[in-house]
Amino acid sequence: MDDREKSFDDVCMCTDTCALAGAAAFFAGIKDAVIVVNGPLWCHFFAMRHIEHSQATISHRMLCTQLDNDAIVFGAEEYLHEALAPMWSKSPHCCDCQQLCGRAHRRRC
Repeated sequence: MDDREKSFDDVCMCTDTCALAGAAAFFAGIKDAVIVVNGPLWCHFFAMRHIEHSQATISHRMLCTQLDNDAIVFGAEEYLHEALAPMWSKSPHCCDCQQLCGRAHRRRC
């Protein structure tokens, strides 16, 4: 099969992932970038699983705030401070904080 006959599914193996996995994969390509998943641990591991195929050491620079139900309702500022504190001493080249769908839809009263 030549290149003109290839379909998108032949070229892109990760068509079953969420937007977080795609955004995290983009920032994982930046040397020394830190990725912070501001959401539940499940989403963190789901995205990391896909990135680990190309970058086996991504877990060293991909963090998670591990939000619980209270944080989703009342705010996650304390969780973010706790997750980011160890990274500031290392002065990362880039820090990407990914807000997740459950976190992004929270409304303030």
